[in-house]
Amino acid sequence: MNRLTEGGGPLYGRAELHLRLEPFAFEQCRPFLPNLKAVDRLLAYSITGGYPRHLLAWDNQLGLEDNMRNLVRPGSLLYDDASLVLNMGVWDTHVGSVFEDESRRHCARLVTTGQLPNSLIGRWWRSGRHAIEIDVAGRSDDRFVLAGEAKWSSTITGERQFSRLKASANAAWGEDPDRIHVIWSRKRVRTKDSNDRSFSIDDMAKG
Repeated sequence: MNRLTEGGGPLYGRAELHLRLEPFAFEQCRPFLPNLKAVDRLLAYSITGGYPRHLLAWDNQLGLEDNMRNLVRPGSLLYDDASLVLNMGVWDTHVGSVFEDESRRHCARLVTTGQLPNSLIGRWWRSGRHAIEIDVAGRSDDRFVLAGEAKWSSTITGERQFSRLKASANAAWGEDPDRIHVIWSRKRVRTKDSNDRSFSIDDMAKG
């Protein structure tokens, strides 16, 4: 579009209205990235931010790594963010943060469809000596009816992770036998408790 409106372009001096398009949600990006698995799609979503212009610059004939290099090369759309992408420590933290945000969004969608308890979804934390952080918290009136954790790590043990989540929720809000505990991860994890739920990134990508 810029080439059309810049000096010498066919629309130079004629474009009177510029629209700023809001980013797409993760589950809406599949048409732009049809060849990517859900895990790689989240990586692409993390670097493009879901913005249409950035997604349109994605070359589906190239692999994930080649596209990432193209998007951060000098003069490219995301050149200013090159240090973020090339520094793997920062990059992993960034993707983990995006995954956490998308887990809360997915939870809110499941609440809307009645698959999870009716509640207001957000993040909960307590600082200080006994700091606690709950990635996904669902509150209904004066009760926290849902506690969730987003685990981007590729290695996760279901029962152990659920035990830690339940311990954190009990320490934060007190015990509640009816509370639902949810883990979002790359793949679903097994659990024996009927109050436990597990969702994979493939579930999140379905919308």
